Amino acid sequence: MALAHTDASASAPSCAAARPVAGGYPGAALALAELSGGRITFISASPAFAARLGASQDVGGRRLEEVCGHDDLRRIQGLVERCAQGRRPGRIDRALRTGETPDGVRVWAYPMDWGPAGAVQVILSIPPTGRSHHLTTHSETLFDHLGPISSGMLYVYDIQQRRTRYIHPQLAESLGLSPTGAGLAEVQDRLHPSDVLVLQRHLESMAGLGDHEVCETQLRLRGADGEWRIVQSRARVFSRTPDGLVRRVIGVASDVTAAVAQTNALAQAKADVARAELDERRRIGRELHDSTTQHLVAIGLSLAALERRTVFDESHQAILRDIRNSIAAAHREIRTFSFMLHPPQASGGDLAERLRVFADGFGRRASLRISVDVVGQPRDASSAMEGALFRIFQEALMNVHRHTAARSVRVVLNYVGAEVSLMVEDDGGKLASDRIPVVDHETGVGIGSMRGRLIELGGRLDLESGDGGLRLKAQLPLARVAEIKPARRAKRVAGEERSFAPRDREIRPERAPPRLA
Repeated sequence: MALAHTDASASAPSCAAARPVAGGYPGAALALAELSGGRITFISASPAFAARLGASQDVGGRRLEEVCGHDDLRRIQGLVERCAQGRRPGRIDRALRTGETPDGVRVWAYPMDWGPAGAVQVILSIPPTGRSHHLTTHSETLFDHLGPISSGMLYVYDIQQRRTRYIHPQLAESLGLSPTGAGLAEVQDRLHPSDVLVLQRHLESMAGLGDHEVCETQLRLRGADGEWRIVQSRARVFSRTPDGLVRRVIGVASDVTAAVAQTNALAQAKADVARAELDERRRIGRELHDSTTQHLVAIGLSLAALERRTVFDESHQAILRDIRNSIAAAHREIRTFSFMLHPPQASGGDLAERLRVFADGFGRRASLRISVDVVGQPRDASSAMEGALFRIFQEALMNVHRHTAARSVRVVLNYVGAEVSLMVEDDGGKLASDRIPVVDHETGVGIGSMRGRLIELGGRLDLESGDGGLRLKAQLPLARVAEIKPARRAKRVAGEERSFAPRDREIRPERAPPRLA
């Protein structure tokens, strides 16, 4: 593995004299350390690692400075910090020198990706002198302890041998795999037929991983209880062959079945709420148009009948004109509101066309000139995103109509990069205070509702001062950006492609797996 080699100069001995275990220091000494707030704390360590530090007891839960002297403390802390900040492995030489190891030992650090928020976890390794890094009994014991405290269970997969060299006992038990190591065929026997190509691509990605890359996938596997489980796997390079090919990868497998089911249920609940909201808006729009409008018509007819039967003087005529004007204004407001709540063709066509249709109808009813322009190449967005932008567009126009003296509105739907934005700008004049109100603090329910819609989808809402009035800008990511960039595809897979012949396996309807997120 092409690792960052740092700080190879000699250093004076500083840690307490190590107490060798029987037979010297057998196996690779490993520890899991966490860097948080500038402090390094050991989470777990093998006995060999504790002995290398000269610790007479378990170092789990203790800080680095509690078990290591000043000089080696500085070097190990620098190694961990460089490893965590650069997200790449590194090493120091001639560290932890004792009477038995006067030249010191080499300490490796490997960054891991399952640490809690605000902290980075690093595996520290002190390989035996003259031996390459490989799994030992102590390594497996440490991995057994690491599994329950990470976000999943650890495994080590040998690309060349096409089998796991280590698999956490709990993971093996839950999936019905051999705890001593599972071959590729054994995993494939439990794989859902639709995910065969997914596994093949994942193995190809493993074989082509760079030293600082992580590959990730989700697979459906039949558990030991016969139920389908959705397993998320994240892996990175653990060791390479002398010619530079990936030999082994270390990964974390997590059962995300419940999380996926919860995500699907939440998405369905959101869809149900959105559908109920749309139905309620339509109902209110119909009621306003069919019922309230008829009452206003009846009031107008009654007023006309009263005028025919009664002679009013000039002062009474002024009152009657005010009443007729108020009825006409109420008619216009109801027509505008009912159109906003239940616009025609609101659910058909692409987003730009829906915006133009609504702008045309709303503009005629509200006496507004509304222009809608599209910038960039329109790309597919989820129905939830398009629905949110359309509702925000409606709410923004209604705010312009009700709260400003604007005569025209400019709307721009902009597709740029992996983002879509909607800008609505009016010419209703600048704010008297020349200060933009803060969203949710100085704005009404409408603006807060817009912002809430966007936050749910990972977007944001901004209010700015425009050329002649107020500018509202809603931004949404077209797709959530993955935390880890997928690894490049491998050019060679060491013959593993030949092992993926599809198999005919029937799945009973009651055993059908849940769909992936």
